[in-house]
Amino acid sequence: VEMDEEEVANDVNDDDAGTHNESQATAAVVKIITAPNSETKPFTRPTISPIIRARAHHRRAKARLALGDLDGALEDARSAAFMGDRNAVAFYGRLMREGSGAGGKVDG
Repeated sequence: VEMDEEEVANDVNDDDAGTHNESQATAAVVKIITAPNSETKPFTRPTISPIIRARAHHRRAKARLALGDLDGALEDARSAAFMGDRNAVAFYGRLMREGSGAGGKVDG
């Protein structure tokens, strides 16, 4: 089938029009996805219960003591004790009474 120049030009323009319509449809989808939704809730950070946080501080205090970091161990044990961990309260009291001889590694 032979086509003259005018038919070829019309055929090319029709192809461009189809591409243009597709890009408009894609742009419309992007606008829908990126548009703010009034029904969504704002992002909230998941909360960790104080009991779990206290236990984590207590464990970290024990680890710091094992590494010879008495000040860090006291800080973490104190935090855990004030969060209500009974074992941490006893551990913090022991650290306060025994001071540097609380059982941590001794350098040198």
